[in-house]
Amino acid sequence: MAFVNEVPTRHDIETYGLPFEADLGLPLDIRRIWTVDRERKCHLWNLGPSGPPASGSNVHTIAHVYMDGIRVQAHMHSGIHSVDFDDDPFYIRWETLFSVEATPRHGKTAIALPHTAWDYPDEPQGLLDNLSLDEFRALLKEALWVHKKGNSNRLITGTVVVEFEF
Repeated sequence: MAFVNEVPTRHDIETYGLPFEADLGLPLDIRRIWTVDRERKCHLWNLGPSGPPASGSNVHTIAHVYMDGIRVQAHMHSGIHSVDFDDDPFYIRWETLFSVEATPRHGKTAIALPHTAWDYPDEPQGLLDNLSLDEFRALLKEALWVHKKGNSNRLITGTVVVEFEF
């Protein structure tokens, strides 16, 4: 199976603890989506800023990826991308993946991947359920490619192009 964008069911919301309970009474065409690969027990449900854009600080995007009970936060800088939903093509660019943190199953605190993970990206990482950093990057890219602009996909009128520089 592969990643797909779909509206989560009540069962999905309860099973995975998704914050979509309020969506259940809404029409399907305006409910929030998640990006899920059920076979690999992996999902992406949120891309968000690290802080308010007006703060002037180094604001970046955090992708929240869940891998069979492990919560992973991937910190990325986006590149120059489209802002007008009528752009055709509509570009989404991911420039750098610069930090990865994981909260182990039943844990409460996120732990950053060690520097050695970046030095030896093909080595299995216990924090990533024994995926290497390279394997996690590939999984993240696959999820982001399918996710595209998330809930805003319905507003984009043209072709969506997702590009990665990492």
